[in-house]
Amino acid sequence: MLKILGRYSRLRKLTMAFQGRRTLMKIDYRFLDALRTIKADEVRIVGNAKTSGNHYYWNPHPKITPQLKEDLIKDLAREKKLYFARK
Repeated sequence: MLKILGRYSRLRKLTMAFQGRRTLMKIDYRFLDALRTIKADEVRIVGNAKTSGNHYYWNPHPKITPQLKEDLIKDLAREKKLYFARK
């Protein structure tokens, strides 16, 4: 599903949250390779899907390592933007 999304989508914003028993790490090769096919103009990774109104807030135990989070944001963000910034 991720590869199809990466192949055919033209996303302006992408917000992700990782949940479950395990922490997402660099050794999850197949999942990360499929995820890196997705590109968006603006990428955010939130700690947990809990919301307070329209705002996301971090879970005290994030499910992604900090270095991987930075790397994913760089990899998924499109260098040449498809959409103009809203004012």
